[in-house]
Amino acid sequence: MNPRRIAFVVALIMTVGSSATFASSGTTAGTGASGATYNLTVTCATRSATAKASLRTAVDFSSFAIVDELGHRDTRQFTINGLPATTGPQDWVTSAFLDQGGTTYRIDESSPAGVGTPAVGPVSTSDCPTYGGFGARFVAVTPKRILDTRSASAIGYTGPKPGASTSVEVQVAGTGGIPTGAVAVALNVTITEASQPGFAQVFPTGVGTPGASSNINAEATGQTIANSVIVPIGNSGRVTIFTSAGSHLLADVSGYFVNATAPVEQGRFVTVAPRRVLDTRAVSQINYSGPTPGAGATVLLNPVAAAGLPTGLVEAVAINLTATEAAAPGFVQVAPAGQLVPGANSNVNLGKTGQTIPNMVIVPVSRSGEIEIFTQSGTNLIVDVLGWFTSISAATSTSGLYFPVVPERVLDTRPDTAVNFAAERRAGTGETSKPGPARAVDIFFDGLPSNQLGAVILNVTATEATAAGFVQGAARSALVPGASSNVNVERAGQTIANAAILPVDQMRAVSIYTQNGTNLIADISGYFRR
Repeated sequence: MNPRRIAFVVALIMTVGSSATFASSGTTAGTGASGATYNLTVTCATRSATAKASLRTAVDFSSFAIVDELGHRDTRQFTINGLPATTGPQDWVTSAFLDQGGTTYRIDESSPAGVGTPAVGPVSTSDCPTYGGFGARFVAVTPKRILDTRSASAIGYTGPKPGASTSVEVQVAGTGGIPTGAVAVALNVTITEASQPGFAQVFPTGVGTPGASSNINAEATGQTIANSVIVPIGNSGRVTIFTSAGSHLLADVSGYFVNATAPVEQGRFVTVAPRRVLDTRAVSQINYSGPTPGAGATVLLNPVAAAGLPTGLVEAVAINLTATEAAAPGFVQVAPAGQLVPGANSNVNLGKTGQTIPNMVIVPVSRSGEIEIFTQSGTNLIVDVLGWFTSISAATSTSGLYFPVVPERVLDTRPDTAVNFAAERRAGTGETSKPGPARAVDIFFDGLPSNQLGAVILNVTATEATAAGFVQGAARSALVPGASSNVNVERAGQTIANAAILPVDQMRAVSIYTQNGTNLIADISGYFRR
């Protein structure tokens, strides 16, 4: 799941329609005079750089600094009992990052005598994209399966079960009611019958790179787990699903994006502060009365009325759907009221009794604003409304149009793969820099246009969790810990991901909050115009 390694500058730029430019982050490596090894990573969406250093082969090392052309610097020094680590080697790894407006970065190394020597760089963000145009509007469709690699129910695929490090190309444009001119698609992607622990990644065919981001994490052989993805469409109208460890793959489409060339009424995203509109648990019921929904039960919900959204102006809603206290393994499925066909698609997969697991879902609503939620084996249900897409009856505007971005890692708090985080790992002490309980980590999207940016689409992963708890994302200035949740961690050591659409504040920033401590990873795949 590491970003790609490229020499010096960010590479691979292409324009899709008139709505956006694609780009991807880049990393270069080098060795300092001390023998310390360095990686320098540039991230386009944040216009920042992260420097990582390893002392495994270093001798007579004092410190290193990441520096930009404006004179900003962040210096990191390895110490033993508070004294500089002047002898080596030491099995230590640390990182530093800068996001203060520079465009060219380098790493300088200092010896114990205080002599500074350039070690890696310069690396420039000059090849990062400049975003513009009107963006793209969303068109909702009744959820439909467009990929199933299982031989007994194969759709859009022929061949054996995808193996480790396998990429499956999915024809999106021109299938399932999606026009050839679509620029992005909203999918629910499922790993099932996982061959071993690993991850799945979705990216535009011919543009993204395997391992540069991730969307779904399987922790055990045989596991079934799903996640929502909004992904740009790549070459020949396709998206690629990469499985690192091998698994069957399913993909259900719930909508697509097409370029707008002028202000539009329909298909614009409107963010709202997360609002809980359904809770079936006996101690905290909202818009529901009765026992836990049982096997084969369908719950009817009007998220438009429950969240106070404008009647008649909503075409689809973005919700965070959580299944909790599951009665048995099974799936949960969401569809517009009156259009649900049990088993035709799925949104949340439960692998064991008692499990709690969320998934972000984009679902069209019926004319009366209703959706149906089907539970195969029985489970309590929680629904938070995150935002909504406008109907043809809405006012004309450019606000809420979508801009695709090739999936790019914008946060990683792990020392060996750090991005936009000052992390550290020392031999024998573990990862001392893991975000702890009640910690919020900020991400500043300085690479995205200040006059356009309203919300970002992120895939948020909790990994190496300290304890059970939740992870929550919000605009940095509006974070209220516990007011909502995006990722639910069930146990120490778990790795689990969920998609999130998060509004940004005036500083173009979001905060990712961890209740009980965990490493955090975040990948961006697009943004909505404010």
